[in-house]
Amino acid sequence: MKGIKTKGGTGRQRAFAGELRVLRQQNPFLYDVELWMLNEKLTHNNWRFINLEEHRALFAGTPILIAYINQGAGIGDGHNFKVRRDPKTGRERPSFTDADAERIIGSLSDDPEDIRLEERDGVTWIVGKGSLWKWYAPEVVDKIASDAVQGRNMSVSIEALIDSFHMEGDVEIEERYTPLGTTILGDHVAPAVDGARVVAMAGGFEAMKLRAASYREGTQGTKKGGSMTMNKKSAERLAPKFPGYKIIGLSADEKQVALADQAGNTFSYTFGEDDQGEVILAKVKPVNLSAKVCAVGEEDGLAVDVDEILDYVTNGVRDQGTTIQNLNGQLEQAKEMIRSLEEAEHKRRVQSVKDMLKRTLEEIQTAEGDDTAELAEEVKKLEDKAEEYAQAETKEGAFCGAEQARKDLMALHGERRCAQARKQAEAKRGTFLWDEPQKKQTGADDGGIEGLLASLGF
Repeated sequence: MKGIKTKGGTGRQRAFAGELRVLRQQNPFLYDVELWMLNEKLTHNNWRFINLEEHRALFAGTPILIAYINQGAGIGDGHNFKVRRDPKTGRERPSFTDADAERIIGSLSDDPEDIRLEERDGVTWIVGKGSLWKWYAPEVVDKIASDAVQGRNMSVSIEALIDSFHMEGDVEIEERYTPLGTTILGDHVAPAVDGARVVAMAGGFEAMKLRAASYREGTQGTKKGGSMTMNKKSAERLAPKFPGYKIIGLSADEKQVALADQAGNTFSYTFGEDDQGEVILAKVKPVNLSAKVCAVGEEDGLAVDVDEILDYVTNGVRDQGTTIQNLNGQLEQAKEMIRSLEEAEHKRRVQSVKDMLKRTLEEIQTAEGDDTAELAEEVKKLEDKAEEYAQAETKEGAFCGAEQARKDLMALHGERRCAQARKQAEAKRGTFLWDEPQKKQTGADDGGIEGLLASLGF
C-alpha cells in the first residue's frame, strides 16, 4: 500500500517497549544506564517501526522520564498526562502538571555515537547510553540498583511522533518518526500499553541537563575553608580592601580569597585569626592555577598549568591591543590629513569664486567701457558670499560655486542694462513732434505758424 504522509507529521503518537540496564554510577549525582529502546518486531498494538539506522542518531539528547503514583510510593507507571485546552490558542494539548504525571529524571547521551545498533537473539535493537540524575530521583536509582542485584531490568517505552506510515493489512508500518523520550514503566505496567501516548517535553529539559552537566564536571567539590562558590555581595563588600585586584573566588567562610590583577596574574590571600578582618597586602601570595584536561567520560587526564593558557591568551590580547593602538594612530593621521585637505580645498574654492567675479567684471568693462562703477559695488557684495558659494556642488559632488557666482553677476548686469534701456525709452516717449525740426534749425523762430511751416519745408 502507498505510504501515508501529511505536512507537519501524521499526528499519530506511538510507544514501543524496551528495557533498561544498569551500567555504573559516575559520581554521587549521575547514574549511568543503558536503554534498549526499539527494534523492528511487531508490537502488541500492531505497529512496526522500520528504518532503524536512519533514526538511530535522533535519539541522542532525548529525555528519560518516569511517573510516580500513590503519593510517591509507586515508582514508575505508564505515559501519564492529561489533555487540557490551551487558554491562549483554544487547542488541546498534553499537560504534565498533575502529581502522577511523567517528569524528566535523566537523558540519553548528546553524542550520536553513544546511540548504536546491536543484535540480540537475531533481533536488531537501537541501544543508547544515558544518565539518571540521582540527586533528583534517588528513589528511582535505588529501585533500579535493587532490581539489578536480583537480575531484573525495568521495562521502558519509547515515545515517538509518527511523520509517515503505510499499512500492510492491519499492521501499521512506521516509516519516519521523531523520537521524543523514553519512559521507565512501573512493574505493574505491561510493555506496549494500549493507548500509550507521546510526551512532548519542551520546557525545562535543557535547564535540568545543564544542572546534571555541572555535576558531571565535578563542580561540587570542596576545599579547606568551604566551597569556593563565590557570594557576589560578600566579594563586593571585600573588594575595597584589595586595591588593584579583582576577587575571583571567595570561600563560604570568607577566610580564603582568590585574586587576579589586570595583567592576568593570580594570587591568594588567607585571613588570619588575629587580622580582625583587616587585609595585610604583604600576605598576598602569587599562585599557579592548575586544571585537569581529559576527554569526556574519562577520569584520567593531563594536569596543565592554567597560567600557561592565560599567558597565551593575555599575550594575544596584548598584541591585539598594540595593533589596535597602531591602527588608531594611523586613523588619526588620516583624519588630520583629510581635515587639512578639506580646509585647503575650501580656501581654493573661495578664491576661485573671487577670481571668477573679477574676470567677469573685467569682461563687462571691456565690452562697455568704464561705466561699471555701480556693478563693481555688486561684485563686492557677491564676494562677501564667497563662503556660501564654496559649498555649492552638483548632484555628482563636483564644485560649481564659481560658475554660480558668475551667473548671479551676469544676472545683475542684465538687470542693470534693462533698467538703462527702460530710462531711454521713457525719455523718447516725452519728445513732441514739433520739437524735432526746431533742433535742426540754427536760428530761433518766433514760435508761430510761419516758423513751423518753414521748419517743415513749406
